[in-house]
Amino acid sequence: MKTGVENRGRPRDPEVTSAILQAALKLLGENGYAGMSVEAVATAAGVGKTAIYRRYAGKAELAAAAMALARDPGFTPDTGDTRRDLILQLERSQKAMVDGPGLAIMGSLLVEAQRNPDLLKVFCARIRKPAMEAGTRVIRRGIERGDVAPDLDIDAALSAIWGQVPAHFLAGAGFAPGWAERAVDVVWNGIAIRDVGQ
Repeated sequence: MKTGVENRGRPRDPEVTSAILQAALKLLGENGYAGMSVEAVATAAGVGKTAIYRRYAGKAELAAAAMALARDPGFTPDTGDTRRDLILQLERSQKAMVDGPGLAIMGSLLVEAQRNPDLLKVFCARIRKPAMEAGTRVIRRGIERGDVAPDLDIDAALSAIWGQVPAHFLAGAGFAPGWAERAVDVVWNGIAIRDVGQ
């Protein structure tokens, strides 16, 4: 499986790259992964297919890059307050997944991944891995400050926080103002170090 094609060769025009990713994101939201094609993205972006293949190894890489653009999985706030940073990360994820086409796209991708296991690997590398790294940076800072338990299972904690977005969406409950804060607190109350006497 080839990856990272966009990092090779001469520098790419960022405006062309942006047009390609925006077109891919739009078509993913409208047609799902199965209904998106490199040819359709090229037409929508006003570029040739070669411009896409110079940047991305294929459809899976292109779709993952478009999703990463919408979600910004490497977003790492640093307000000095671990709880607040986690809330900001969850709000970013919620906005990308719910206000945008993220959840619809992910549903389509999970179906396609049954037939194409490499697809899930690409998305894990492009989206899950940088998201987990960003969340881990936030929590490790909290451990260093002494407000998060040092023996915390970080992967489990982050999965418990971020996994609430698709779970809540599938319940059909909607996302009221302040939802992200309440969702983080469900986990935060179990991982934060309390002052003696509290």
